[in-house]
Amino acid sequence: MSTVSSTTEATTTSTTVSSVLIPPWAEALDTPEEYLSFLAAVETDLNGRGIEYELDISTGAVLLPDDVSLGLENLAQRVAAQDDEDSRDTIAEHFNTVIALVNDPLGEGTLRLRVYPETYEIDFSCTQIGDIYLVPVFDFPDSIRSITRDELTDRDVDPDAYCEAALDDTLTYLDEVLEVTEHQIEGIPFFALEYPFYASTAALDPSRFVELPADGAVVFLPVSHAALVLPLTGPEVTPALADLSSVTDAWYADGPNSLSLSPFWWSSDTGLVPLPDPRFDALFESS
Repeated sequence: MSTVSSTTEATTTSTTVSSVLIPPWAEALDTPEEYLSFLAAVETDLNGRGIEYELDISTGAVLLPDDVSLGLENLAQRVAAQDDEDSRDTIAEHFNTVIALVNDPLGEGTLRLRVYPETYEIDFSCTQIGDIYLVPVFDFPDSIRSITRDELTDRDVDPDAYCEAALDDTLTYLDEVLEVTEHQIEGIPFFALEYPFYASTAALDPSRFVELPADGAVVFLPVSHAALVLPLTGPEVTPALADLSSVTDAWYADGPNSLSLSPFWWSSDTGLVPLPDPRFDALFESS
């Protein structure tokens, strides 16, 4: 198959490197040189496989035939964390896993990462956060099927890489379809993120969809298709927390697809964590 790439930045000369803008998905790569080196390494790996693809640098996605999209954000974070180590093996391992999934009968659906309540019977989950599970699934036109650990073992698929691919693909998908609306409660602004089934997955990185302050946000996940995000701008948000908790209780009770009554905290330092948490409490100790 022929190789098609929409990347133009990867061929930028050294005299213009400083003018290259690093897109949000690649912010873990600190300099334009690191960003361009990453893109070049990705293209070198994909070209070596002889596959047909396009590299969409605006969204950080490798676009394959049949509407298959592979996200690059987590891969960029892994490469950035390696400092001066050679990234070729990391990139090759990543694409070995995700492309094998795409080409395997297991991958006839669309790979997604879905949030489930702890009451749901799960054979394999990526992790548990408080009372929710992060579960990789294949989304078919008329059904959703979760994956068993035996299926991953039989195909010699690394679970961590599999979960990473599911998260990347879902966040890239949500970039296009997530509905974001701003509201107020007690005069404090908050955001509702909504889309059937996968809006709750957006809570794993709400800063991708709304601008958040350094302390992050409190997140409520009453149902699978919605996340309520309250940016932590200061102690003035405290009255809104109780009211949003009441909204969560009512929404959870009404359903459908009820998920969690628990509040969560998200920040770039902690990721999504359940409350209470002493690090969260410390934000308000001086107020």
